[in-house]
Amino acid sequence: HYSLEYGDPVRALRTAEGARFAGPRPLSPAAEAVAVHQEAMAAARLGERDRAVRLAEEAHGLALRVPDVEERPGWLYWLDATRARLQAADAAYACQRWADAAAGFREALPALAGFPRDHAYYRARLEDAERRA
Repeated sequence: HYSLEYGDPVRALRTAEGARFAGPRPLSPAAEAVAVHQEAMAAARLGERDRAVRLAEEAHGLALRVPDVEERPGWLYWLDATRARLQAADAAYACQRWADAAAGFREALPALAGFPRDHAYYRARLEDAERRA
């Protein structure tokens, strides 16, 4: 995430790939979902849109297999079905698949009613994606 945020998508891609395949096997679905999502975002930034779309779909599927919050590692408290949908929409946005991004943001927004900052952020993303669609 930090490598991608600070302008090094190649390092982000390599780090995400390494996170998927290093360490104890098998990874939990939650940990693997996070790594695959970051790999998708880095691939999108590098212009590898087909790869990014495939990885985003894989990450979404893994995230939907994440167990209940009490069974997850503490650092993954936030990964639920809503956040998984938002991650998929973010990947679609990064791939300039505006209609898919807008649909994902639109679907997830109602669940963010209790999170005003997140709701405002994703509402702005939705509006931008709709404009571009």
